[in-house]
Formats: sequence, structure tokens, C-alpha cells
Amino acid sequence: MSKRKSVVASASQEKLGRRAAVFNETIVLTYLSKLEAALGDDREFLPVFEALKADPNVQQAEAVALASKFVAKTAESTARSKALERVLKRHAALASFRLKQRAMAGRSAA
Repeated sequence: MSKRKSVVASASQEKLGRRAAVFNETIVLTYLSKLEAALGDDREFLPVFEALKADPNVQQAEAVALASKFVAKTAESTARSKALERVLKRHAALASFRLKQRAMAGRSAA
């Protein structure tokens, strides 16, 4: 049984090593600055987000790092699609808040 555990551990370490070797921090920082600049503006944000989704260089590790920096700490095991969904939800929440704020025109709900 201990032999099996060591095989599993070494396979996991190899996988992590490959992922760490191809991680591209430059991509994360580039998209982070573009997303932050466009946050809250659908006309600006959505094209950047669509480019992010379609970018083959943005793998699971980059998507998780981006979600961690843009939204909140995201587990490293999070799927690429879920990490990107978190990014979009931050924008959607802000856009929704701004719409509600405009609808209220500064009036109190009470």
C-alpha cells in the first residue's frame, strides 16, 4: 500500500511540475489590467472577456490566478470555466448595482 501511495504522489508531483512550468504570469497581468479598466462597462468588458475565454494560452492555472486577483482567492483545483465564471460574475454584480443605483436616482428605499 505504501508503494501505491508513493506512485500516486509522484504522479501528482509530475503533473504539478508541468503545470507550474507553463504558467504565464504575463498573460494573467495583461488580462487583469484590461478587465479592471473595463469593469462595469459592458461595451468594454464583454469583448475583453470573450477574448479571454477564447485565448488558448489561458489555461486552468492562468484562469484561477486571474480569478484570485480579480475577484477573491480561488482554489487551485477550480476548473477553468468556473474561474472565468467568477470573473464575469464580478462584472455582472457591479453592472447590476449601477443599474439599481440609477433607477433609484439617489432616493432611499425606505
